[in-house]
Amino acid sequence: MSRKKKRREPVPSGQAPKEPARDERRLAGLLVVSVLAIFALVAVAAFLPRAQLWGINHLAFYPFPVRAIALALIAATFLPAVARPLYAGMREVSRAIKHGGPRVDMVLTAAAVGSVVLFTVFQTSTNLLGDGQLIAQSYEAAWKGNDTVIMRSTRAIVTEERIAPGATLMYYGAAKAADAAFERGPVWSIRLFVSMLGAFFIYVILILLRKGPFSPEVRLWLLVLAVFSTTNQLFFGYIENYAPLVFTGLLYVLAGFFVIHGQKRLWLAIILFLISFYTHIQAVLFGPSLVYLILWHSMRGRRASIERYAGPALTLLTIALAAAAGFVGFGDFYLPLHGDEQSYGLFSPIHLADVLNEALMLMPILPLFAVMAWLNRSLKKDHRTTQGASGAQGWFAMTAEWHFVFLILVPCFVYLFLFKPEIGMARDWDLFTMMSLGLVPLALLIVNRFFRTTKMTDAAAAFTVPAIAICAVLTVAWVGINASPARSTARFERILEYDQTHASYAYENLSIFYYDNRMMDKAVEMMEIACDISHNPRQYVRLAMYYKEQGRSDETLELMRETVSRHPEYHKSRFYLVSLLEHDKKYDELLDVARDGTKYLPEEAIYWFYYGEVSISQGRIDEGLAALQKCLSLDPPPKAHDRCVEQIELHTTQKP
Repeated sequence: MSRKKKRREPVPSGQAPKEPARDERRLAGLLVVSVLAIFALVAVAAFLPRAQLWGINHLAFYPFPVRAIALALIAATFLPAVARPLYAGMREVSRAIKHGGPRVDMVLTAAAVGSVVLFTVFQTSTNLLGDGQLIAQSYEAAWKGNDTVIMRSTRAIVTEERIAPGATLMYYGAAKAADAAFERGPVWSIRLFVSMLGAFFIYVILILLRKGPFSPEVRLWLLVLAVFSTTNQLFFGYIENYAPLVFTGLLYVLAGFFVIHGQKRLWLAIILFLISFYTHIQAVLFGPSLVYLILWHSMRGRRASIERYAGPALTLLTIALAAAAGFVGFGDFYLPLHGDEQSYGLFSPIHLADVLNEALMLMPILPLFAVMAWLNRSLKKDHRTTQGASGAQGWFAMTAEWHFVFLILVPCFVYLFLFKPEIGMARDWDLFTMMSLGLVPLALLIVNRFFRTTKMTDAAAAFTVPAIAICAVLTVAWVGINASPARSTARFERILEYDQTHASYAYENLSIFYYDNRMMDKAVEMMEIACDISHNPRQYVRLAMYYKEQGRSDETLELMRETVSRHPEYHKSRFYLVSLLEHDKKYDELLDVARDGTKYLPEEAIYWFYYGEVSISQGRIDEGLAALQKCLSLDPPPKAHDRCVEQIELHTTQKP
């Protein structure tokens, strides 16, 4: 007698097909193993400050007791007796945020406002270590009336700034407002503005937790990934142009999800993209995702085809265009295929390690999500739903979401992989923080898919709590490094031992940082290294000034003599040597240096001035007067002008 096949019931639209109960412990065990592997790497890196593990070795720059306590806290979360109650508590907090009354709104608002204090108190000490130095100095110069820097006026910013006009305008406006209200300098004002921007960032995330149609697990992971992605380091008073970009980029990503779910109009996403692009040109990386949104929204009758073909096609086109750009004018911005001892190559192991380090710094538990994604694939369930997915399922349920997120992440990853940073990836991590705007949604898509497929409940504590602990400890440690001059400079020096990309520039920045913190011995040591690498006359001048401040007058003078001898046409070193010789009353040598200056730098009035002054003092009146007349024709500074006129009038009236 033949057995009849059991008829399979149709699956209601928008719901995942039911599956037999699965072994939660087996699935959780695989995820726990991945978290254990991350923890093992973190534990090893905590004792290797010089290793090329700069994405996760933050604990290595703390005293041993701090490292031991931090690692012990993470280890404790692997114990079921610790993990289960913590997970239950976090789930309850997640539910309270969603279903609580008006008091919850007050608490969330207070948390966002309070974050300003947090961002301000733990402001990054490396604010002026790198390009931030130049930005800060430019604003300071603008406030003193310098008419050569872009920050001198809104008109100059709008017409001359090409990379980040929007961010520069924001900083300029914040500095002007704070100057009028508090009479504080631009650096203080910009730091406060960036901290307030971070508070808005936190507020948007909290409101999303409150209003978003997410499951408790997804809501919990959203909070963790948003708060403990080290992109937030940008909001700790970091003077660079990326914090406004990350904030406006966040709004664009959220608008994209709203558009996909039919809750907002397409024009909102387009406007936010344009604002992000004006904020910083790097937002061009959002372009492919915007094209996908426009296609998906405009061709409603052909969405099945759009979902099947448009996402993969745009991904391949993005990669192809990025590669082609290297041959049509952007090659100077790309890493070479093969590096040498002085530079990275595109496929050199050190560059690939840096790419991984960058990703781990932004989100330390990426291997966990990789295993989750592999499990999702192995479960062989269709994750697609119809457009009419119920509100109970919320976001992260549609194929369009996956394509939208991939088209944010892929261009950012291509940029991370192809483009060479200005001073070295390990030190210029902020160049690539926008990648987190793709990493976080992708991780949430994976989490949502995993929990909806497995219906996992209690067993999730075994891997969720340790993963959250790793994120929290490493992020807090990263904030602590940047908030401490000692830790941040120690990290910087360790990286410079193996990362020699633009090393001279990096050592100079480090020297200036030490000088600003009145650590003169270290400032001199770092500047000497910078000079030995580049032999740059500008750096020799700074080193000479440091020598002078230390009372090493003879070394200062000798260094400037050698520099002028090697670079006779360089104005700053010759001018400083003239100043030193005048101070020491070495007039014979001063005459020679000034006279040579009129030959190598004939348009610099100051050398004609000293040439004339010293010549007259030595009785060579006609020669001196001719030099002073030449000086007057070159529009010298007011004091020099008045002295020239005085000398010419005096010696002219004395002639018979």
